[in-house]
Amino acid sequence: MVKVNILGSASGVPTKKRSCSSTAVLSAESAYLLDAGEPCSRLLVKEDIPYNCIKAVFISHMDPDHFSGIFMLVKLMALTGRKGPLKIYVPEEAVVKLKEFFRTVYLFEEILSFDYDVFPIKEGVFYHDENINIAGLPNTHMQKRLQTRYPQLPLESYSFVLKTADRTIGYSGDLGCIEDLETLVDTPLDLMIVELAHIEPSSLMEFLAGKDIEKVIFTHIHPELEDREDDIRRLAEKFLEGRCSIAYDGLRMEV
Repeated sequence: MVKVNILGSASGVPTKKRSCSSTAVLSAESAYLLDAGEPCSRLLVKEDIPYNCIKAVFISHMDPDHFSGIFMLVKLMALTGRKGPLKIYVPEEAVVKLKEFFRTVYLFEEILSFDYDVFPIKEGVFYHDENINIAGLPNTHMQKRLQTRYPQLPLESYSFVLKTADRTIGYSGDLGCIEDLETLVDTPLDLMIVELAHIEPSSLMEFLAGKDIEKVIFTHIHPELEDREDDIRRLAEKFLEGRCSIAYDGLRMEV
C-alpha cells in the first residue's frame, strides 16, 4: 500500500486555500517528496508527515512554485536533528546552481546534522531503493514557455512514474502539451496525478478517457478554475465516470 498526500494543490499563483505544488508519497517507513513549492515545510508539519523520513525530493522543473520550499525544508530537517542522508533530484541544468544557492543561504553541508546532495534527473529509471523505482519522462513544459526567448538555455522539465512492488503512480508535473502524456499512460496506472493549469480540462479528460488508469487526481489548480469545480466534475463524470478527484491541500488517499 502507498499513501499519497497532496500538500500544495495551487498553480504558480497560490490562493487563500491552495499552496504551491508539493506532494508526499509514503511507502513502507519512507517518504518521498514530488516538488517542493513553498510552504511545503509547514504543510508537512500540519499534515503530521514525518519529514525526517523523506529519503529523496524530486523537483520536476525549476519554476519557483515547484522548488522554492526546498531551502526551508533542509533547514527544518537540520534544526530537528536529522541524521540520515537526503537526496535531491533536479533537472541537470540546475544541479550546480542549486548547490551554490544552498551555500548562499548558509546551508553548508559540512555544518549540518546530516548529509545532502543534489543529483540530475535522467530519462528512464534514475532512482531506486528497497521501496520504490522512479523514472523520469521529459516533457515540453519549459521549452514551450521559454525556448523561443532563450534558445541558448538547456531547459528541462519532467513527468515521473513511481513503481513499488504492487503499485504504479504517474505524476505529470507541468505540461507543455497534451502529447506529453503519451508516454506517461503507456503503462497501466493505479493513480495519475495530473495538472490542470496548462492543459484545457475538456481536452485532458477526453484524452484520459479509456486509458488504463484506476484513479485520477487533478491538481495544480489555476485560480480561474477555482470557481469552476462543478464544471470540472461534470466533465470528469462524462469522460472518466467517477474515477477522479479534484485535489485540495491536505488531500490524502491510499493507493
